[in-house]
Amino acid sequence: MTARTPASGLLVAGLLCSPLALAAPELTVADAIRAAWSHDSRLQASSAQATAASRGAEAADWALGPTLDVGAVGMVTSQPSAGFALLLDQGQVTPADLVPSRLNTPTVRGGLGLSAVVEQPLIDATLWAARRRAHAGAQAEEATLAATQGEVALETVRAYFSVRAAEEALAYADDTLRTARETETFVRARVEQDVLLASEASRSTAYRAQAEAEKAAATRQLARARTLFTLLIGQPPLAGSLVTPIVPPGGSPVVPVEERPEVRAARAAVTAESAAADEAHARLWPTLVLQGGVASQSAGFSPGNVWGMGFLVLRWRGSVAGFKAASAADAALAAAEARRVEKERLLAAELEEAGASLTASTAALEAARTAVAASEQARDQRQARHRQGLIPLTELLDAETGLTSSRALLLRSALQARIARAELEHASGQPVEGVRP
Repeated sequence: MTARTPASGLLVAGLLCSPLALAAPELTVADAIRAAWSHDSRLQASSAQATAASRGAEAADWALGPTLDVGAVGMVTSQPSAGFALLLDQGQVTPADLVPSRLNTPTVRGGLGLSAVVEQPLIDATLWAARRRAHAGAQAEEATLAATQGEVALETVRAYFSVRAAEEALAYADDTLRTARETETFVRARVEQDVLLASEASRSTAYRAQAEAEKAAATRQLARARTLFTLLIGQPPLAGSLVTPIVPPGGSPVVPVEERPEVRAARAAVTAESAAADEAHARLWPTLVLQGGVASQSAGFSPGNVWGMGFLVLRWRGSVAGFKAASAADAALAAAEARRVEKERLLAAELEEAGASLTASTAALEAARTAVAASEQARDQRQARHRQGLIPLTELLDAETGLTSSRALLLRSALQARIARAELEHASGQPVEGVRP
């Protein structure tokens, strides 16, 4: 039974340092975050959305440039005006074609026309507003991707250290069960020697059975934590492969505050809605375009006439629907601005809460360390006195129960402190665990 004290010290030290000997490949929390980034379907979808938005912005840039319209038209007609126009376009008009009888009752004629027209917008506010909307949308998607990366990293930290805490809890349960079995063996030997009552053996057996049940519960908790961790990184962690300690070295970090990607996304969304409103209003204004090109007309596949053309076109289209669409775009802009204000308010509250949580969890961790040290000392003293027959078994079991509760408190406090640290980094706009994409 005296061999239990160094084992307990190693268990507590395991919270502060990595295992010294591992058969499995090491997996740090930074490695786990990167693995989650490559595996998470939300990030894959967000990355695809960001790529699509970026290409949409490029398309909006090119929309300001010229467009080429190439066409081919085949025609067969006996209409007098259309037939004579074909002859003119083909360059095949002869004096005989000017005879009134042929003009009034022409024969069926056919032709093949080719054209190539370049159109360059000169004044079109709609295109410029659409360009601003597309670029703002791309910025919003990039910021959303960064925000999703932060969320996935924070979830990975929670899952990673939940597994570490569950492993430590199982190690504590193993140690408690080993002590319970040693106690049961010692008590039964004393009962056989008629030194202790038979009821003491029953109590030691009950304590050992309770320890077995607690180990089974710790095993289930570890399996559950490993399953959640596997869902995040895409592969199950090997036993003993998680090496980053739950409690990081040093005290509470001083985390500088930067603008969150969620705020950048909200502001970009407001800019996009503003551009969309400008686009809707711009559709109510006229546009000016320049057109130029060449065309040809032939009776078949043989060469025919070729001519050039140029136009300066002023267009305007108005409707009640257009005015209603502009009004709707203004309302959407107001909604986006309200969402931005609410998002900034919520993120500020989240930052304040994260700071308070880290302070409280750090204090709880220090108290839990003190509780474990005191509980171990009390257990060792009662263990020695029980072996000397100076105290009953109930007092020893009370000390064991107190130590078990203190250890559980230490694990919970260590896990909460580490997660609170990551939450503060996330709330401050810093990379979680210092890991950048």
